[in-house]
This record gives sequence, C-alpha cells and structure tokens, in this order.
Amino acid sequence: MNNSQANLLEVKNLSVSFAGAAAPALQGISFSLQAGEIIGIVGETGAGKSVLARACLLYTSDAADDLLCV
Repeated sequence: MNNSQANLLEVKNLSVSFAGAAAPALQGISFSLQAGEIIGIVGETGAGKSVLARACLLYTSDAADDLLCV
C-alpha cells in the first residue's frame, strides 16, 4: 500500500453483533482501500460478506472503533 495517498475507505477493528446471537457476526475486521484499488470479499455462505458490506454502508457510531468513509 502506498501511504502517500489518502484512504477512500478505512475500517479498523470492526465488530458486528446481532441481538440474541451466541457470537459476533464479524469480529476484528480491518482494511483500507485507496483510490484505484479493488478489493474482493470472499467466503463461504454465512461468513459475513453481506454483513461487512452493510456495516460499511450503514455505519453507526458504535459499530467500530474507527470507521472513516471519505
């Protein structure tokens, strides 16, 4: 990653839990995305890919230690 460019999306320590669930849907997810980069999210059914996308789009202040969308 070239640190001279600003991140378009930066996620740090994202965790998502649902009421009544025995375990978090996502825990400790961190990544950054810069202009021109492409990211792929892969995993088995139920792994949390859609939860990750929704958390980035529908961010609430208690969803992550630090989520910055520019």
